[in-house]
Amino acid sequence: MIIRILRFIRVMFPFFPAQLATSASFALNYLILASIIPTKRIHAGELVAGSLSMLLFNLQLRACDELKDERSDRVNFPDRPLVTGMATAVDVRALLAACATALAVLNVPFFARHVIAVMFAAVMAYSFLMWRWFFAEKTIRASLPLAFLTHHPVVFLFQFYLLAFFSNSFTDLFRFPFHVYAYVFGVALAGTAWEIARKIRGTLDETDYSTYSKVWGAVPASLLLATMVTASLGLCYAGIHSQTLGPWV
Repeated sequence: MIIRILRFIRVMFPFFPAQLATSASFALNYLILASIIPTKRIHAGELVAGSLSMLLFNLQLRACDELKDERSDRVNFPDRPLVTGMATAVDVRALLAACATALAVLNVPFFARHVIAVMFAAVMAYSFLMWRWFFAEKTIRASLPLAFLTHHPVVFLFQFYLLAFFSNSFTDLFRFPFHVYAYVFGVALAGTAWEIARKIRGTLDETDYSTYSKVWGAVPASLLLATMVTASLGLCYAGIHSQTLGPWV
């Protein structure tokens, strides 16, 4: 089983870019926020635990997606591990259990600050609901926009999980200056842009797989992507350079 799980991870969540990108994103954003929140001191334990947690959160979501889409992958992605037999559903469930255990071990030491415990629980609960299609699989699976609206907020929850490490209480989570929220929402919108971009195809490349270019058309989907990228860059810039942009941030 362990060998099959490792093969699954190597194919579906490789060290580069997936593992490196998800862990480094937390580390980078933690360091940037520490530089724009003057009351925060960098804590090595938070940095390491948070970075590893972000990796495991995303690996957990990747594993959930494979279980959710096993039947449709037989048509759309026949080379996926569960379809080819490289791994089994039991293997992936064991991986999910291992991820949940590791996440608990990494985060429990910080639960003295209840805000971290709350945001950790929120991410875990939302991830579970995503796995179960919010108990409305037939309705959500039939609509790509609805799937986006129900599943994508996890990206914003990730940012509030990050902000929890800069908070002493739950109320602190909502008392940061505007430029802090500008930055984290800019980061979240980068995730939105990636989600849209990976489901845009040329007309001749479309298949039975549901894409935004098929639902909305390639041009509107591309314009939405450009809007998300522009908004992400603008918000991140405003957050980092708040002192040079004036009192509005």
